[in-house]
Amino acid sequence: MAFFLGLRRTQVRSYYLLLPAVAWLLAALDEWYMATYEPQMNIRVDALLFLALMMAATPLGILLSALRRRR
Repeated sequence: MAFFLGLRRTQVRSYYLLLPAVAWLLAALDEWYMATYEPQMNIRVDALLFLALMMAATPLGILLSALRRRR
């Protein structure tokens, strides 16, 4: 989110950085929910989904924001 706000006034199109920010937010909300309401869970398959989403979205968002420029 800081990258999005920092690059907002530059020529780089920073809307692509919202994708990793949303992925990290969803993972943090899932962690909070599991730690708060279901602390007895040992094996968590849902963490794999969010980890894969974060691993794909973070480099993709940075790459797209670096390659796409406004005209």
